[in-house]
Amino acid sequence: MTITKRTVGAWAVCVGLFLPVIAFMVTSGTYLPYQDPTPEISKKYAEEVAYANLVNLVALSVGALLVGVGAALLVYARTKRRPANIDE
Repeated sequence: MTITKRTVGAWAVCVGLFLPVIAFMVTSGTYLPYQDPTPEISKKYAEEVAYANLVNLVALSVGALLVGVGAALLVYARTKRRPANIDE
């Protein structure tokens, strides 16, 4: 089985779309606040939320890049596949 530009582009788009969703699902429990937290717990909660925000931002950025690269590969593969329009 050969790996083509079209296959790589399709996988890049799929991974790029699912990466932010998966990252948010993994970090979603972090955003639930504590009830009546102590100052130590409040500080720990703030650090965890900041880390989760960073993870989600990185996942969104990498996902956007993957979707862009995948779309470019799909367009490139599509234009290279077309035969030349030569009048016969």
